[in-house]
Amino acid sequence: MARPICINRMSIFFALALIVGVALRLLWPGDIEYKGDERYVFEAVRNTLSGRAPWPSLGMSSGVGIQNPGLSIWVFIVLGSIFGADSPVELARAVQWTNIFAMVGLLVFIFRCVPEEDRESWLWGAALVFLNPFEVLFQRKIWAPSVFPLLTVAMLSGWWFRQRALGAFVWGGIGALLGQVQMGGGFPLALAFVLGTLVAGRGRGVRWGYWLLGSLLGVLPMLNWLRYLWGVVQSGLPPSYHEFYQQLSSQTHPLSSWMDQIPGQFWWLWSTGAAGIGLDYSLHREVWAFLAWPELNGAPTYLAGVLSGIAALVLLLILLRTAREIFYRDKSSGVSLVQGLIGAKVVSNTTLALASSFFWFGFIFTVSPFFAHRHYLLVAFPFQGLWLARLALWNSDQQNVRTGRILLGIMCLALFGISLLFMIYIHANGGAPTGDFGVAYSSQGQG
Repeated sequence: MARPICINRMSIFFALALIVGVALRLLWPGDIEYKGDERYVFEAVRNTLSGRAPWPSLGMSSGVGIQNPGLSIWVFIVLGSIFGADSPVELARAVQWTNIFAMVGLLVFIFRCVPEEDRESWLWGAALVFLNPFEVLFQRKIWAPSVFPLLTVAMLSGWWFRQRALGAFVWGGIGALLGQVQMGGGFPLALAFVLGTLVAGRGRGVRWGYWLLGSLLGVLPMLNWLRYLWGVVQSGLPPSYHEFYQQLSSQTHPLSSWMDQIPGQFWWLWSTGAAGIGLDYSLHREVWAFLAWPELNGAPTYLAGVLSGIAALVLLLILLRTAREIFYRDKSSGVSLVQGLIGAKVVSNTTLALASSFFWFGFIFTVSPFFAHRHYLLVAFPFQGLWLARLALWNSDQQNVRTGRILLGIMCLALFGISLLFMIYIHANGGAPTGDFGVAYSSQGQG
């Protein structure tokens, strides 16, 4: 394990990571996605707040043809009201500020709650997610998964103090709300923390009565949706439900990929996403043009490709160094690391949080018939970064710990470069017209 660092010495770096992360989320406010889902959400917010439409009882229809719980749209109505959002740009700005509050809240949590011996991993993890291009991409959107981070930090804070009445109550309540914001990521993560806590034998001392009370209160907003779902089940699932999964299994659906068909797909998305690899999710075939970006005097410089290669190389080095630690240098330490990641040997809240978010969250997707998608992992803020930092700093001697810090510093710089170039690419090209991003709102000629 890494020895505690002198936080004052590193405070400038982590403060810069926060400042840069905030700037990336607020940069070029008109360069946001505005397609079917975003348009639906904004129109629902505008019509509800103006009185042209009643408060919606259910959210928009999901990809399988079943409407989402009402909270998935209510949260945007509340944000639109608080921030006075009269345009898609203003509503997206409200989402961005919500995520900035999550970033600040995470740092407050780290300094106020995390023990000093674990704090370095958390700080590096925070810096990594502040600068990660996927976090920047998703945290700028008018989209249900985009409001996950603040809720996840709140749930984490409650779970951390689960032996106290208020902590257990908050853990249960926020956990019940997560899945109502977005079912694909929210429900599995909430369940993963319950499973991880129980399987690790850390259920003793938890104020389960208060957790149950919070959970029951958190379920109240979805009672109408449960009645709706029961009616759907009784009348038969819509044809689009069966068509969706049939297309996914045959790889004819745009969301499908070869990774959907093999075991361990979740952990592939997890590890590559932690290193900012896989922007074809948003760019599709335009990713090749992005990797050649930027151009200098009309010639491609391939800087984005070089930075992506550096991030991939650092990820590989961290994984190889971890494997060396496990099999060659200090097997007992390595075994402890693996046991911690799967929740078999829990020595701290940090270990248990990682086991819940990394192993049990992935386990749920692996054994269920549902596929994980990159945007589902937004609910795991900030655990992907924490996972990578923990691996980099887990070594048996201080020299290797210093090497891990260097690798994490390089990864942060690479992620910052990729995120900045991604934003510049979107700004210069008016979005990614042939990709999932589509034409940016600022280039659609709308008021």
